[in-house]
Amino acid sequence: MPLKLYKTTLLSVIFFCIIIFSDLSLKKSDFTGSGLFSAFSTGAVYAINITDTTTIRDITLNIIFNEFKDNEDTDIRLYSMISAAAYGESSEPFFEYITASASPYFQARALKLIRENNFNFDKAIMNCLFSDNSQTLTNMIECWPLLKSDNRLKIADRIFFLGKKEYLILALPMFFSEPEKFTIFIRKILSHQDNDVRFEAYKNLTKVAPDLIEFACLGLFDEDITINRFILSKHALYKENGKRLIIYGLNSKKSLVKEYANYLFTNYYSRE
Repeated sequence: MPLKLYKTTLLSVIFFCIIIFSDLSLKKSDFTGSGLFSAFSTGAVYAINITDTTTIRDITLNIIFNEFKDNEDTDIRLYSMISAAAYGESSEPFFEYITASASPYFQARALKLIRENNFNFDKAIMNCLFSDNSQTLTNMIECWPLLKSDNRLKIADRIFFLGKKEYLILALPMFFSEPEKFTIFIRKILSHQDNDVRFEAYKNLTKVAPDLIEFACLGLFDEDITINRFILSKHALYKENGKRLIIYGLNSKKSLVKEYANYLFTNYYSRE
């Protein structure tokens, strides 16, 4: 452990010992609107007032916040973030402060911790929506399962505005998690100019089959033969609609697609 980090941790332990052995009357609370944390959004540091409503958790998080804010040492700051995450939902103001005010490096690390701990910290995550740092944006997109639907749509808008292939592919599971809400975005991505983006989109599409048969049919009219054949290979996922896909394939103008469709029809549907 680095010397600076050791000293900081030691001071925290000593502080707790003083509190515990002072036989203070400590109560539990949900910390909503706690005065100890109301300063996080502005970066101010409040003095600790020990009262009968003060809790060890309040005090600990305030110390952790000061450790992060008052130190330039990267290891100490990272240790502070990990320590704060151990306090679960109570650490939300701490992470809101980091994603709003810290450097991109710490923003990215904060988002990673939020994702790893499955924290539903919408505000902390959305603070990074307009970041121009690629790692921060990547980590933000990966937090999509933790967000409310409205914020997911905002991320989708941002991704299409940026137009980068890697972000579009990364966000595909989000688009297909609620296809009824992301219909416009799904149509856009299935007609994207990049073959890889479209192919990855169709891979994600088949994972939520058979509800999206109309989108699957679009794959048989794609200019990429690989996509055409891929959709045909998934015909069984669509049950009674699988034959519909095969018939589209039989009418294809591409010989390789038509041959594959004929093979599938002969082996799976010719006896119907």
